[in-house]
Amino acid sequence: MLNLDLERELRLAPTVQFRLGGDDWRAIELVAGEGDRRVQATLDEPAIVRFLLALRRPVRVGAALELAEAELGHQRQQALGFIAMLEERGVLVAANAPNPYASEAAQRWIRWGWRDALDYHLSVRNMRFSSGDAEGMAEQVAALGEQLRAAHSGAAEPSPGPYKDYPDAPRIALPKSREQIDAATVGRALYKRRTCRKFNGRTLDKAVFAELMQHSFGLTSELDLGDMGPHVRRTTPSGGARHPVEVYAVVFRVEDVAPGLYHYSVREHGLEQLREGDFSQQVYHLGHQQTGLQNVSAALFFTARWDR
Repeated sequence: MLNLDLERELRLAPTVQFRLGGDDWRAIELVAGEGDRRVQATLDEPAIVRFLLALRRPVRVGAALELAEAELGHQRQQALGFIAMLEERGVLVAANAPNPYASEAAQRWIRWGWRDALDYHLSVRNMRFSSGDAEGMAEQVAALGEQLRAAHSGAAEPSPGPYKDYPDAPRIALPKSREQIDAATVGRALYKRRTCRKFNGRTLDKAVFAELMQHSFGLTSELDLGDMGPHVRRTTPSGGARHPVEVYAVVFRVEDVAPGLYHYSVREHGLEQLREGDFSQQVYHLGHQQTGLQNVSAALFFTARWDR
């Protein structure tokens, strides 16, 4: 609760962020707090933004009340309640509260250009996760049930599908085979692993390329989990939810496949052509200009679908 000492000083919390939002990017969103106390709100009154920005430097509670009365038209009791709410939510903090951005470690992150990563770390470092015991599992099941009921009623977005498709893209079917993987043992695969930065520039056999894609990223089985919808299994694990990884192949020299950018279809085990052409310079640039990239047969890029 707010200390009514009018001489006490408050300031805007250093971790508060303002950003543009809404369909037309005209709304101003405020994000504040850490972990389970993190809040996000849309500010529809520019006066509130002006009021908060005026508190970037320490201000006495009495002065903050006067500012709320002047900028927002609040009566004294309304202003008291408003400031109390802002402090309770972590938007305002005591003037002598620690500034997490002032530490030498935080300053290094900022100097290295990792401000976004630092913001994320500060936001979730005190997040409380459900434990794996009976109580924690019960919490997770209850939350999942609530989410499913909301999705079925239309009050929330439905669960994302396990597949990503480009239905209008030209598709190249890939053959299925176990020839290479069945000929290898786990020990042989482990001891033959090498980091390679020198490639010979030869055309890659389509069957070999297809088997590489199939056993690295393809579907091994599909599960019907009722209300939770279909789930897919792959040779690589997911983090406990739907598998988020999508793979894009930039093809340079693969048998019977024109050079270009393709999406690997897990559903169909095929390539969906997004763009045709030579993208060697783009891959060379994205690969930090490593000379070996100029001779690769294909380059694979991994993306993640966060909604899964």
